[in-house]
Amino acid sequence: MGCRFLALALFVFLHNPCPAQTPFGGQQEVHAVRGQLAVVDLDMDGDLDLISTADLEDKVRWLENLGGDPLNWGVHIIDPDFNWAGSPVGIDLDQDGLLDVLACSWGNDEIAWYRNLGGTPPLWQKYLVPNTSNEPHSVCAADLDGDGDLDLAVASERDDRVSWFQNDGSDPPVWTELVITTTADGANLVLHSDLDGDGDQDLVVLSYWGDSLDWFENDGNAPPAWTPRNVSPSLNGPSGLEVIDLDLDGDLDLITTSLWDDKVMWFESDGGSPPVWTEHLISTELTKPADLFAEDMDLDGDFDLVHSSDGRRVDWYESDGIPPFTWTMRTVARPIGHPYSPKAGDLDGDGDFDLVFSTHQVDETLWVENRLGDPFLENFSPGIANQDNSIFIAGMTPDARVALVWSPVSGSYAVSQCSGLFLDLGLPQVPRIYQADANGNVSAVEWIPNKASTKFLFFQALDFSACQTSGLLIQRFQ
Repeated sequence: MGCRFLALALFVFLHNPCPAQTPFGGQQEVHAVRGQLAVVDLDMDGDLDLISTADLEDKVRWLENLGGDPLNWGVHIIDPDFNWAGSPVGIDLDQDGLLDVLACSWGNDEIAWYRNLGGTPPLWQKYLVPNTSNEPHSVCAADLDGDGDLDLAVASERDDRVSWFQNDGSDPPVWTELVITTTADGANLVLHSDLDGDGDQDLVVLSYWGDSLDWFENDGNAPPAWTPRNVSPSLNGPSGLEVIDLDLDGDLDLITTSLWDDKVMWFESDGGSPPVWTEHLISTELTKPADLFAEDMDLDGDFDLVHSSDGRRVDWYESDGIPPFTWTMRTVARPIGHPYSPKAGDLDGDGDFDLVFSTHQVDETLWVENRLGDPFLENFSPGIANQDNSIFIAGMTPDARVALVWSPVSGSYAVSQCSGLFLDLGLPQVPRIYQADANGNVSAVEWIPNKASTKFLFFQALDFSACQTSGLLIQRFQ
């Protein structure tokens, strides 16, 4: 199976006090550079690659998924000089059957698209989109005027503007800039979707300084007229946004984060035209929740949430599937730097959704494997200090040598016997070695010192035969 790592991070429960497992593995490096991310099969070879816009490095690059276990990545530069690059999009903008790349530069007030010329790896031709935006932070592409080609929508923060750029359909396109609003105070994110179900693409906008979530109704004309409609005027530093039918009732809902009051919330659409929105609070537990996405991470038929926050953590909100939903929050990753731009995709091709994100301060791009059904530690309750505790380990290699390791703190610890493998433990204690049975199971017994009383300990099993780890188990001791 190669060197893989499963770390189920510290469990913080919003509504369910009972321990549970999360299927996510430990963080593995994709590239030692940070960037906003998009997940797409850019070279169309059957696996998912990454597009990365590196703001500090002023580069647009793509990270080629080369397969392997663990995954290997090739690094390709698309644009070596794009000042404060952001908002990457992979889309067939010229409709030639190849995926192009779209991005914006808020350092140079530029919007660019990169035509995929084909080849292995692809070659790229850069085109600038003439614009008058001041610090464009977000760009998306959709057929906004219903003429069959892809137009652009842009949110620019410094001039409080949302604009759309009409594609004339020529090759390459000629763009006409049309301003939708200049009162979106600190416009920092724009997405497209048919919110009112009338068959055309509307726009959803976050205004960071205006603390507002708004949508702009497309009237369906060519060119369209736009009617601004407010969803919530009382956010506090809105940062993340997702448009999805969260409650699976046939209309599109909105999910957002509010940075300065630590809120994650969703707005339920009643399906009207225009929709009436009902706000539902998901969490106030974390510090400065930022980017987010929704996906069925545990493959149980409903949408879960994953988001990054300023507390150096990426968290998974598991939905119970019953609107307006009960959410169980679990930490998926605790990187050294501050995480941002989390995205989901089946990176390793095993049928579930993995996680990828970047980090500030320690500049890197990391991925976390979703390992549904992989090795785990069974919860034991109660844990009692100053005595032996029975711990069951499942899913290891048959007859493997297995170490049960524990620590008073989480962290990252390199396993010298397995190159590239890390335990999600900060101060691992000298482990006891066990041998798995023919089914890959271990019945372990660990004496826990009295000093652990009333505290949490972090447990993880290490399979030396396959160089893999179990999920991390967090256990409080009496």
